[in-house]
Amino acid sequence: NREGKNVPTSLYLDLLKRLPHVKKPGEVAAERAADIADALRHRKESIFYGRISVTTSPRLGQQVSMVNFVRKITPYVNPERGLLNVFTLPQQIRIVENYFSGIRKVYPEEWKKSDCIFFKTVGFGALWNVFEDIFKECTMQGNGFGVHDIEEVLTPVRNFDFAQWSNIGSGSKAEIEAGKEFHVDFMRSVEKRRAVGAKKEIRL
Repeated sequence: NREGKNVPTSLYLDLLKRLPHVKKPGEVAAERAADIADALRHRKESIFYGRISVTTSPRLGQQVSMVNFVRKITPYVNPERGLLNVFTLPQQIRIVENYFSGIRKVYPEEWKKSDCIFFKTVGFGALWNVFEDIFKECTMQGNGFGVHDIEEVLTPVRNFDFAQWSNIGSGSKAEIEAGKEFHVDFMRSVEKRRAVGAKKEIRL
């Protein structure tokens, strides 16, 4: 090319996996995250069908961009230290799908809004910032990470006021701040749950 032209970051992510070089763990993770996004956005039965924007700007409160999706999922599928790195691609796809299906179950009113906070940058980011604790609570205290398990551990915080997230702003700091507020309420519910319920036993 004689003229340099910008291309969408989502296109770069798609082309990255086609380049013949030794890939770093971060690149492998980004490719895996993009594969998860592709699988979810193409399945008509998926909760993310029509919800992931690739080459156009996402519809505010209705879609998340491919770039943002990959940014938040990549750390969890890092082959060296990601929380979900022991799972296969189909299992990782199911985990992401189940997570947001559980959120839809517990927060149906917020989900139905045309400007749903869960698909805005700050909301999507905040939900993934608290994912690890929710995942661990489901798998440690429950039987797995099915929609029912997620619904069970999130129900105690079903009255959380997401309206406050809209006033936080945008960017990584806003995501962290929003995530912290939800995290505090969630961990309080976890402590109460553990205090009144039997502890999970494992065979040693």
